[in-house]
Amino acid sequence: MEKEISEIGWQELEHQIEVAEANYMESVRMVAHYGADQDGWHGEAYGMHYAEQLKKMDELMRLKAIQRDFHIVHIKPKGKKVEIGCLVEIEIGTKKQKVIVDGFRYKSVIPVVTPESPIGTAILGKRVGDKFEVNGIKGFIKSIKL
Repeated sequence: MEKEISEIGWQELEHQIEVAEANYMESVRMVAHYGADQDGWHGEAYGMHYAEQLKKMDELMRLKAIQRDFHIVHIKPKGKKVEIGCLVEIEIGTKKQKVIVDGFRYKSVIPVVTPESPIGTAILGKRVGDKFEVNGIKGFIKSIKL
C-alpha cells in the first residue's frame, strides 16, 4: 500500500538518497584503494572501510525502499483539517509546539511527524480547536497552515 508524502518531503527524500549514493560511492573508492594492498595496516584499513561500505549500502537501500512505498501528494487546501503537508501548531500538556505532518521523517528545524506516529495518528483529520490525546496526555489543535 502506498503512503503519501508532500512535495517538500519527496524532495528531502531524494536529497537524502543523493547523499547516501555519494557516501556509498566514496566508500567503494576507499575499499578499492585499501583493497589493492592487504598487508599490515592497509589490510586493517580495508576491513574497516569494507564494514563502512556495507553500512552505507544498507542506508542507501533503506532509503530507496522508502521511496518505492510513497507517492507524492500535491497539496491543495481541502479545508481546515490536518493532512499531509500541513504545519500544525499544537498544545499538548503544558507545551506549545509546531509540527509538520508528512509521510516521511526528515531533518527539519520544525519536528516532522508521520501519520503512523502517535502524534500524527492523534491529529490527522482534526480541525482548529479539536482535542486529542497521546499516551494519556491531552492536547488541542491551535492552528493549521497548508
